[in-house]
Amino acid sequence: MSRLPSICRTLNIPACVRERRYHTFETPIRGKTTLCETGTVAADSKGAHTGRPLAAILLHCKKELPEVWNRIYNHPVGNNSWKPMGRKRTIEPDAVLDAAEQVVMRDGAARLTLDAVACAAGISKASVLYDYKTKQALIKAVLERRLAAHRTCESEAAKEFGEEADAAIRARISVASHSLTDEDRAIALGLLASLAQDADLRKPVALAYRERIAEVEETSRKPRGALLAFLALEGLMSLEWLGLHTWAPEERARFIAEIGWLVDQDPAPASPPERSTTCTGN
Repeated sequence: MSRLPSICRTLNIPACVRERRYHTFETPIRGKTTLCETGTVAADSKGAHTGRPLAAILLHCKKELPEVWNRIYNHPVGNNSWKPMGRKRTIEPDAVLDAAEQVVMRDGAARLTLDAVACAAGISKASVLYDYKTKQALIKAVLERRLAAHRTCESEAAKEFGEEADAAIRARISVASHSLTDEDRAIALGLLASLAQDADLRKPVALAYRERIAEVEETSRKPRGALLAFLALEGLMSLEWLGLHTWAPEERARFIAEIGWLVDQDPAPASPPERSTTCTGN
């Protein structure tokens, strides 16, 4: 709205600032029109307020007074900042997701609301709704961004192994060699409750695991050993994600090295243990 007086002067429409947040000017359309930050109140030549929003007035102008519409629409100032073509986006999606992660860390995903995210981002709720229509959609976006970031880390790590056959599992072990940050752990714990209760939210996680397991099997020289390494790594990471146990750095580094050793192993098929027919329980 800050350029409206300039637009009015350029179009030869007398303009003045009547109050702190209002611009009043005489238009050649229908008497007086008063504009404010929240919309437009229009008055016809007799002074009767129509209460129509700005977009409706401009669309009326476009249909019935094309010469005036062209003056507004085609003017360099009006064309850049005053077209009823939708508000120009100024909030990046990543800023909204960053705020959502802050709320998840602080309150947990179960208590996440669109209002809380808007408050954390310093924007209106409408700006959050621009991209994420529901709480579930927002949580899913946070989850998918985390998965994509982790996948990117693995892809970058894989470059260090070049064309090596075991690059996929070696890259995953390399990424896991770095201890979790408090932020990562807090966000994981905050998302777990939502994942447990919503099958739709689990779908991208399940897909990511299917893709990684398939990649390990297809690219490893000894798939069984690589899969054992994958499972051992997931067990170690799960204890840490859930905050159930924290290893001393030296012990953790040893585990990572031993998991790497599993990649080169080729365990022989084991016969399933015989099932006992005797019940030993009380």
